[in-house]
Amino acid sequence: MSNELAILVGLPFAIIPTCLVIIDYLRENTNKEPIVIDYLEYVNRKAKGDMVDRSIAQLLTIEKIAA
Repeated sequence: MSNELAILVGLPFAIIPTCLVIIDYLRENTNKEPIVIDYLEYVNRKAKGDMVDRSIAQLLTIEKIAA
């Protein structure tokens, strides 16, 4: 009898938080907009930056040509 009581008492404490987490996850997923990065704009901003940024921009353009 005590096993049934433990299951009846413990089951809501396991199911309710799980459902709340799933609902919160689904709600947040539907509200997010996709992140889109303009590749050429990124390379141009890197080319205008300091020496390290210019080196990165050169590597990116080399990889783009090779691809």
